[in-house]
Amino acid sequence: MEKYDTAFKEIVLDLLSSGYSISQLAKDYQASLITLSNWLKSQ
Repeated sequence: MEKYDTAFKEIVLDLLSSGYSISQLAKDYQASLITLSNWLKSQ
């Protein structure tokens, strides 16, 4: 089972593309910067 589901990933990626800071999102959603960076790269 994945730690994060697809819907959550889509929400975070939408927020990133809307101009939110990756470090702020990592803090707010308690996800690692590495995880969020990997999601952004794989988009």
